[in-house]
Amino acid sequence: MADTYKRVARTSSSAAGATTVYTVPGATTALVKKIHLSNNSGVSGTVKLHHVESGGSADGTNVILPTVTLGNNEQAIDDGPFVMETGDTLQILADGTNAITINVYAAEVV
Repeated sequence: MADTYKRVARTSSSAAGATTVYTVPGATTALVKKIHLSNNSGVSGTVKLHHVESGGSADGTNVILPTVTLGNNEQAIDDGPFVMETGDTLQILADGTNAITINVYAAEVV
């Protein structure tokens, strides 16, 4: 299988607490190149991003984007890049407003 650059995750921040957005597949390394956060909901929402090593949990030691508050029609972009290994996860901590849409773009190297 060839290395593939693609959108690896697309979701909305619909739940309060940590939610896994992306898990690196087995025998794969992911080079995360861009994370795009946008809010088109009409209400403000907050989100924080964590790069959690395999078997770990979202905490203060693995924050990659501190809490961001986005009003209606606002966006934030993290241009990385950073490397994730097999089993690592990208997790969001959101306020549960279902306001923030998250798109993650990465190159998966097998």
